[in-house]
Amino acid sequence: MARMNEPSGAIKGRNPLSDQAMPPFAENEVSEAAVWIEADKYIPKKSCPSIAGPGADREISGLKIQSDLERLSGIVVHGDAWEPASYTVRDSKIELSGYGVSDFTSRGAGALVYGGGELILDNVDIITRGSGRSATIATERGTLRVKNSRLASHGGPLPPDYEPVIGPGMMEPPWPLGLEGNTRTHLSMDGSRTFFDNCELYGAGWAVLSTDSSGGCLYLEASDCKLEMSGNGYITYADNGCHNVFNRCSASTGNMFAIIDGNASVTAKDTAAICMKNAFVLHGALPEWIDVNILDIEGGSFRASENVIFAKSANADIYVKGAALLAEHGAILRSVCNDDPMYYKMAAKGPDCYGVQATFEDMIIDGDILHEDTDRKMRISLADTVLTGRLTGNPVLNLYGGSRWTATDDSVVTVETDTDSSCFDAPAGVTITVTAAGSCRLAGEYTLAGGGRLRVQINDT
Repeated sequence: MARMNEPSGAIKGRNPLSDQAMPPFAENEVSEAAVWIEADKYIPKKSCPSIAGPGADREISGLKIQSDLERLSGIVVHGDAWEPASYTVRDSKIELSGYGVSDFTSRGAGALVYGGGELILDNVDIITRGSGRSATIATERGTLRVKNSRLASHGGPLPPDYEPVIGPGMMEPPWPLGLEGNTRTHLSMDGSRTFFDNCELYGAGWAVLSTDSSGGCLYLEASDCKLEMSGNGYITYADNGCHNVFNRCSASTGNMFAIIDGNASVTAKDTAAICMKNAFVLHGALPEWIDVNILDIEGGSFRASENVIFAKSANADIYVKGAALLAEHGAILRSVCNDDPMYYKMAAKGPDCYGVQATFEDMIIDGDILHEDTDRKMRISLADTVLTGRLTGNPVLNLYGGSRWTATDDSVVTVETDTDSSCFDAPAGVTITVTAAGSCRLAGEYTLAGGGRLRVQINDT
């Protein structure tokens, strides 16, 4: 994978706390910090007042941190089940630059909360320039609340001794994702909860709001936020066990809005996004599980240069209501077999496979649905929805309420519900082939209003 820049030399200065023993953080040390909080208390011995000034317990305002010291974090809040910590930072600014460290180790972040602590940022600017320099990280059951704030990560040269790796220690996105950059603006891990409200978040590459190593259940929410990924990266990633929610947000991205991996979910309500490639990429079924990606879109709009929803060897539960979807050069929904050579093959096939199940409600859709995943079935339900486009791969298509489908090219589908022929249309020269199954009573051949043909064959199995 290409690097953003070549290393430009050593970082100036030396971390004044690098020789001090830090408490354990997972299998690593927690980074040193300009401001260190434990159990609501400012800890001078673990802080650096020469950079941040005098600290305070519980709350601080007007904090100014500017440093290029390697490993140094701006603020660290640490709590645990016996001594919960809650700390508020208001009207402050944090700027960090220089080489960071893998964000899995939570070193070098602008603000970090972990160990069950709570950190509240209100009207705070966090700007980072350097590889592995996240603006914020929440992990180990920590809670992060960010409001009326501005976060930006610009990335930078990778350390000269860095060797590419996937997993702990990585400072670049996994190569199968086809992304670039070396910094995630925000990272959530290990059972944390994070809330962004009325914020502006920017990433130059890799990710704006990312997750990893969920710890089983993780929650990430952004409301009324402006989200921008200027490079080849994504707005959000819902790793296995993560639940990411977006309310009334606006976003633009050089690649994707969201990736869903394994048993995870993304919810977008009244959110608008412009994506230079795919809007949503779904993947991640391991052989011993039947993982189901969950995607819920209500209102808003998603415009993609390629596909709006792109499922790669994914079992998926998709629900879209009242949204505007536009695929400029791809499909509204497309399923394929994953092209990653390291990808696990699914164990459950045929009737035991969940497959791709999508419901579109109260919508007007102009675009194709392409089912090209030969390992899985696809089931499409239209509820009070008008669809104009091509369907391939013989998906199950059921129409409810006042739904109608106009095929723009020859298409083959299976219909299981009692549907009237007037619900189908096609222009002259286009044929819809329907396999009637279940309670479908269509039979024979019909001439459609637009001049096309509807041919029905009976499923004898």
